[in-house]
Amino acid sequence: MKKPFLVISCLSVGLMFCSHSAARSVEKEKDKIILESPLLSLIDGKSFGVDAINFGVILKQRLDLRRRIYGIALENGQRVGFFEFEGKKVTLLDLCKIESKIESDYNAKMSYLEKNKSLYTSGQLAKERKKITDDYNSKKNALRKCLDLVKEDFIEISVVYADSAKGIKDLLMGIVQEFVDKKGLKETFLLSWGSLEPGQEEDSIRKNLTSFKDFTRFCIDLIGFIEAMANSCPKGKALFIEMIKKARQSK
Repeated sequence: MKKPFLVISCLSVGLMFCSHSAARSVEKEKDKIILESPLLSLIDGKSFGVDAINFGVILKQRLDLRRRIYGIALENGQRVGFFEFEGKKVTLLDLCKIESKIESDYNAKMSYLEKNKSLYTSGQLAKERKKITDDYNSKKNALRKCLDLVKEDFIEISVVYADSAKGIKDLLMGIVQEFVDKKGLKETFLLSWGSLEPGQEEDSIRKNLTSFKDFTRFCIDLIGFIEAMANSCPKGKALFIEMIKKARQSK
């Protein structure tokens, strides 16, 4: 039996799906990927695959990930970051920029110091190097702690999605491979993550995604696959829309 909170969550996403632009793929029509694997016929519209509820789970996962990457849309059209870092609301894209700036600032300072080391005594040079390195390590540690929280957040929101995929994982990996090929992804954590045994995915996220750049890239690839699945499961979509219509009529 489907859990009540899951049904309610899917219905809330469904109301957005039917009444706003969420009903359309965020990709432009010409960029939309339609998966053609015969494996889809085995799960599209099926209770153990992509039925009404699980189609809603797909949409909710996409929405949750987009909010984290791009921010939460406000009524005035602006977006606010989902996460907080150093007292500011930030998106994953913001955190990628912060991460990159920390590295570039450190390299620039150390390069300047090396080029102008003749201006310092050996003792002064050592102190400057330590000062720059300590500042760099402090910022990196703060960012690392933030990344740990972000990864735990991802694991939490992915539980329902992972549960919905249990029992059809082997089928999904064939479909994931088609998406990767059609998208032209040369390297993606999506393949190695998806091929893990149930229960190993969480540890892999914690261990292997060690930068915001890699983590955000994975989330963007995952959104792409989720959208491709939604575009390629017309039976599941039809069942989902019918479920939403019935829910509206029952109010």
